[in-house]
Amino acid sequence: MRPILAPLAAAALISATGVSALPAQQEHEHKAEHAQQQMPDPAAMMAAYVEAAKPGPEHQMLASLTGEYTATVKFWPAPDAPPQVSTHDYSAHMMFDRYLMEEYEGEMLGQMFNGIGLVAFDNVEKHYVSAWIDNMGTGIMTMTGDMDESGRAITMWGKYMDPLTGEMAKTKSVVSLTSDTERTYEMYMVAGDAEIKTMEITLKKQGY
Repeated sequence: MRPILAPLAAAALISATGVSALPAQQEHEHKAEHAQQQMPDPAAMMAAYVEAAKPGPEHQMLASLTGEYTATVKFWPAPDAPPQVSTHDYSAHMMFDRYLMEEYEGEMLGQMFNGIGLVAFDNVEKHYVSAWIDNMGTGIMTMTGDMDESGRAITMWGKYMDPLTGEMAKTKSVVSLTSDTERTYEMYMVAGDAEIKTMEITLKKQGY
């Protein structure tokens, strides 16, 4: 058979045997149809996103913490050492009616200290979440936790890379809402079953 006739012979053979690209095309169409069926209903998806974005009671609680405060800071450089005490300026305001933004300014360990925190309640995960940065580090501390049954204390847990050991370390914080104008913030280093307090901040609203 001359080469020029080979394509014609192949086409004739495919036609005669019923072999074609249709099965592959049908399989592709079936997969596309199946994928489309798995997609959520657009209206239901939009409703879920709208509901997840609504500020709720937890965000109203965060809004009640806004204002200008005087922060008395106790820092323990070692478990058996006396605390170093300093006074900072602290302010907090809400962003988008959903996030509490905190700003600290003062002196710590003999040098100026500036820190910024962000606290939120995630409607989807049903947890409080926070992020923290300051001028004494280059990382971002993130923590997750919950309000206790009393509705007056939030306990959060997080991890950070310890510069000394080069390994991940655990940390714990407790925010206690002692009154409408005062609250305390405690920070602990967690080593096994032991919790070692490293910092305590008492916030008092200015003008009260």
